[in-house]
Amino acid sequence: MNRKIILTFTLSLFILVFSPLSSLPPYRLLSQDFPSLKDVEDEVFHGKEMKIRERKSREDSVSKRGDYRSITPEHGDVNDLDSYCDIYLTMKKHGYKGVDFKMVLNDIMNIVEASEDIDGSKSTVSIKLNLSGQNRNLWMEKGILIVSGNKQMTPDESELIRRSLDVFPSEISSSVRAVISMDEKGYDPKGEQSGWTWEDDSGIICINDLDKYHNKNKESYINTFMHETAHVLEHTGFINKQQLAKRDRLWDASEKGTGDFISSYAETSRKEDLAETFARYTSDTIDFYARALMQFNEGKSDILLKKLELISDIYKYTREGKEYTYIYDTTHDGKITKKEIPLKTYKIQSKEYVLPDASSITYTGQAPVFMRRLPKEVIINKELEILQKD
Repeated sequence: MNRKIILTFTLSLFILVFSPLSSLPPYRLLSQDFPSLKDVEDEVFHGKEMKIRERKSREDSVSKRGDYRSITPEHGDVNDLDSYCDIYLTMKKHGYKGVDFKMVLNDIMNIVEASEDIDGSKSTVSIKLNLSGQNRNLWMEKGILIVSGNKQMTPDESELIRRSLDVFPSEISSSVRAVISMDEKGYDPKGEQSGWTWEDDSGIICINDLDKYHNKNKESYINTFMHETAHVLEHTGFINKQQLAKRDRLWDASEKGTGDFISSYAETSRKEDLAETFARYTSDTIDFYARALMQFNEGKSDILLKKLELISDIYKYTREGKEYTYIYDTTHDGKITKKEIPLKTYKIQSKEYVLPDASSITYTGQAPVFMRRLPKEVIINKELEILQKD
């Protein structure tokens, strides 16, 4: 009897040591089909979570140097790509926070970008994360991921994000690497946080549920995405030092409660001021333009006009020796239009402002009540005419 027990134990030990599973990377166990999958999954996931946490302090210090994308995972070769995707999928099932999704997703994209076969690696990610349709095309062609986090991203949400990316110049949209759908209260004590990103160059945005956090308002959802994109542009260095210096001067000169800020949230910090201003410009440039001119004309400061000038400069490009910018309009149902407009130097009260050429602006939408019931482009030209007489 004892010999039988010893023989059984020896055989079991032999199978355990020489089993094919023992030669796999530790996280590969997630994808194996055997009875104790749940136990192994929990153990492996916990181990991976600890590795993520251990890396956090190093990431914080590296991000200050602006080279966050250079951080590679501990098991960073392409053979581990399946495993990192499995970890991401496990996190979805367990409902982890945005920061956890961001860290693993950054690992996945870093492995892909370092791969000798980028298209093949992208295809692996596409299959593992179950990307389809236009989201798959966006990933395969432009390297931008639109994925679900702790909530399933709806078709409407995916469409709104793609629309927003489509109207950006390519150099702006390429700064965004991933967008994650979330349901997370975050740091807002009222639970009203609609989206967030991080102060590093990861280019990853989290955006909360359209129905729950945006009251099904598609324009609000797009505005949040534009706001977070502005943070990404600042953190990745797309917004240059001269533009940030101007942002700081305008912030220092702005007075709360006077109309110098485009929103009350813009009053909270210089970073939020820039993000809110960028989002409003990119949602409805003409509304912003008219509001800034009317404020100036009513004897108030020109701060808002200078902020509009700053955002139009961020969008500025040169073609055949002439400078242009873009203006935008967003409808309540989430349709975005973009128009190319020449930049023009206006001399107003002995100061010069480089602004979108008002004579090139047309608008077919419904002007709000404060616009004196006139079309917005008429308001802009009327206000500029009054200002330029001085």
